[in-house]
Amino acid sequence: MVSEKEFAEIVGATKKVVLSAIARQLPPEFHNLIDDVAQETYIRAYRALVKNRFKGESQLSTWLYSIARNEALRMLKKATQEEAKREKERKRREELLIKQVGREVTEERDAYDYYISLLPDIQKEVVDLFLKGFSEKEMASRLSVARGTVKSRLSRARESLARLRNKEEYNE
Repeated sequence: MVSEKEFAEIVGATKKVVLSAIARQLPPEFHNLIDDVAQETYIRAYRALVKNRFKGESQLSTWLYSIARNEALRMLKKATQEEAKREKERKRREELLIKQVGREVTEERDAYDYYISLLPDIQKEVVDLFLKGFSEKEMASRLSVARGTVKSRLSRARESLARLRNKEEYNE
């Protein structure tokens, strides 16, 4: 069994090795995960040490390097899958929003972006988060507002976009 003090010494002695292993596995766009991967690495290592799973067949730093590398790969796979899922959802929501205001996705994209730019900032930020695939709950949390506020801002944005589209059609 390892004490907290001993484990703190292990962390201090192996920190550079662990961070190096993690950084090598993560592409630059995922470097925001380094702290999470390091934390998970040491949690896994601590649990294994408490259960006497480290047999001493290699150096402790080598063992931790391996844990860090595997954990980085696991979290990278998870983050990549989440990003792909979010991008798919973003595209689905974008198509839905565009259809709700009467536009096809492939037609007049610049005009649609222009309409969004004309929205008040509070509506624009909700539309932006919606298009990025955030749920109403996630949007409310990010904006520090109630979920109902998000719903009403999104509804007003849809109405505004429809009015802008109709105004353009009237002027044509």
